[in-house]
Amino acid sequence: MKRTLLGIAMLAFVMSVFGQANLLDGWNGTFDQPFDTVDNLNPWRYFDVGGPGTGGFELSDDSYEGAGAMKVVYPAGGVTDMGFDTWVPGWDGKIAVQPDCTYIVKFAAYLVEGGAPILHTTLGWFDNSGETPAVVGETSVQHTLGGFYQEYEHVGVAASDATSFWFGFRLLNEDGSRWPAEDNTIMIDEVQVWENKDATAIGEKAVNLVASFYPNPAGDMIRIKSETILTGVTIFNVAGQMVKEVSENFESINVEDLSTGMYFIKMDAESGSSTQKMIKK
Repeated sequence: MKRTLLGIAMLAFVMSVFGQANLLDGWNGTFDQPFDTVDNLNPWRYFDVGGPGTGGFELSDDSYEGAGAMKVVYPAGGVTDMGFDTWVPGWDGKIAVQPDCTYIVKFAAYLVEGGAPILHTTLGWFDNSGETPAVVGETSVQHTLGGFYQEYEHVGVAASDATSFWFGFRLLNEDGSRWPAEDNTIMIDEVQVWENKDATAIGEKAVNLVASFYPNPAGDMIRIKSETILTGVTIFNVAGQMVKEVSENFESINVEDLSTGMYFIKMDAESGSSTQKMIKK
């Protein structure tokens, strides 16, 4: 599955907002090269936080863009993290972060199989000035995965004493709880980390789209509530097929023609997008 025109436009938007280089350039955030060729150090690590350690990750050709992507297996009954380290021995100074700067992590992902569709991401900050790295702050965001590649983002401000960062992926059940009851497999691709030296500019640009819809479960009509002017609303089924596209009159949308089941509604604005799960009753 390849990048869509929408994805290209979103990437251009991020570049125009941040105006900085992708910090993961050369560090295999695109997964288009074997892991062991990145400066002889694998920055991607799999952590068994609790439960059975039967998961792991590998390269796959099921990519969003380029030659490869990362296929991650989360085992049933376990709490595991897949993450990018910059505080492990050997990394000091290779990717430095600026204290009090705003950072945005962009990535594409989808749920291949399993019943745990919530991808919990953590952006953490570390102080490497001492003998051992110290955690000095972190933020977490939950994303609802669909059955096809979609772009996601996580925005955070580095702590005042931060020198490096960690970005991790953890899979949760639909209700947000840990310990999935079955094995789950997801694909992750095109992980990018952008820096903006003016933290206030991010708020002014409104990178995060704040939008919602109701009721959910939906009957014949849904209503959209957004703090930003929308440019489009698209509804996909769980197979990733577009079943409805709306380009105007977003406040009230007729979904009477949709069959009973689960869908994903994507609400777009010039400042970004928000994808949420919708149940049609």
